[in-house]
Amino acid sequence: MGLGKVSLLLLAGVLATSSGACGKSICSLGNVKACDNVNVLISPRLSKVISDFVGHGLYKFRGHTYTVHEVLIGNLGGVPRDRIDLNGDSVFLACHYHECDFRAGVSFDTNNRIDSAFMYVPADSSEDWKNPEYKLLIYRKKEAPLSEADIKNLVSQDLKRSDIVPVKMSVSVYNVD
Repeated sequence: MGLGKVSLLLLAGVLATSSGACGKSICSLGNVKACDNVNVLISPRLSKVISDFVGHGLYKFRGHTYTVHEVLIGNLGGVPRDRIDLNGDSVFLACHYHECDFRAGVSFDTNNRIDSAFMYVPADSSEDWKNPEYKLLIYRKKEAPLSEADIKNLVSQDLKRSDIVPVKMSVSVYNVD
């Protein structure tokens, strides 16, 4: 076999490997089970999908007003946790890149559609970073596999991993359909 044919075969092998032909799935919004964490999904498209899911609600914090989707994307774009598979959903958690006390999560169903999004943030009055009060805001479809209790458990475990144990956590649930 000539040197040209060997080079061609090596190139074909490299292309097959990089295109996912060796059995490794490509991470994307159309295939979230292949994603290790949410950071690889952060994009204008994910921002639009989350905005469409939660609507145009507002979130007020310490005298400032933000859209809910801005807070979710800002928090999801920070330090990620590994994907969690729970009740058939792929769940992604992350914290804001400048202030890890501000966190969010999003879960995708088996068809790669969002069925819940949530943020857990210090309450307006919480100044004590060791024993803070937190707010958990959940946006979910009624038929979502993750229940309110599942989400509260995920949030509590995530905060505990960072040595944050809220003295109080208020919960608000918004049905999205």
